[in-house]
Amino acid sequence: DVELRFAAAYDSDERQVQQIDSLVKTGINLLIVAPNQVQTISPAIDRAYDSGIPVIVFERKTDSRKYTAFISADNYEMGRQMGEYVATRLHGKGKVLEVMGLTAPVEGKTVIICEDIVDTGGTIAALKHMLQEKGAKDVRICAMLLKPDVFKARTHLDYVGMEIPNAFIVGFGLDYDELGRNYKDIYVLDE
Repeated sequence: DVELRFAAAYDSDERQVQQIDSLVKTGINLLIVAPNQVQTISPAIDRAYDSGIPVIVFERKTDSRKYTAFISADNYEMGRQMGEYVATRLHGKGKVLEVMGLTAPVEGKTVIICEDIVDTGGTIAALKHMLQEKGAKDVRICAMLLKPDVFKARTHLDYVGMEIPNAFIVGFGLDYDELGRNYKDIYVLDE
C-alpha cells in the first residue's frame, strides 16, 4: 500500500520549511515539492535529500542541487487552449504528438509521472508510452485528483489521491486564469 500525504503552505515560506522538515522526520520515502521561494526553501530540500529521501522538485526552481528529479511544464494555459481546440476539431479522436523531447535520459530508470488532475487520461497515457519507448525501466502515474466520469484511457493510475466529479476546480495549487491557486481548500467554479 502507498500512503499519499499532501501539505499546502499557502505561500508561507516558514510553513513550507516546517512541513518539509516534519515530513522528513516521519520517515517518508519520497518528497515531491513545489518550492514557494528559491532561497528560503532550498535548505529544507537539502536536508531531505541528505537524509536519503529522493526529492522531486515540481514546477518551481530551487537553489539546491540536491534533488533526484525536476519536473516542470511550460505555458499550461496555452497548452490547455490548444488541446481544447484540437479536441473539438477531432471530435475526441486523435493522436498526441511529442513536441519537445526529454531533457535527460530515462533509459533503465524508474519514472513517476506526477499530475495534479487527470481528466480523460489521453495525455498521461501518451506520456507514459513515450517514456516506455525511451527505455524507462518502470513508469508509474501519481495523480492528486482523478475525474473518473470522463477518464477513458486504458492506462493504470498507480496512485490517486482523490476522485472528483467532472467540474472545473480551483485551490490547493490549482487555478483559473491565475486566480484561486492559493486557496487552502478545493472549490468547484460556477459557470
